[in-house]
Amino acid sequence: MALWYWILENLTGPAFGILGLAGFLYLIGPPMFSKIPYLWIAFAVIIWAFGFTLSYLGISRRSST
Repeated sequence: MALWYWILENLTGPAFGILGLAGFLYLIGPPMFSKIPYLWIAFAVIIWAFGFTLSYLGISRRSST
């Protein structure tokens, strides 16, 4: 059962994070988004692509010692 919760969290967690950031950008930039109302979708896709690229390349944290 815990495995199913983990799988669902991995699928939905990032999506809600990106959606929240896109909503935040929409609220702080009304003049920009009034001219192009669906610009938040572009921001969401860019953020998703960046996260996917980091995950795909396997970038890990290096120790400083």
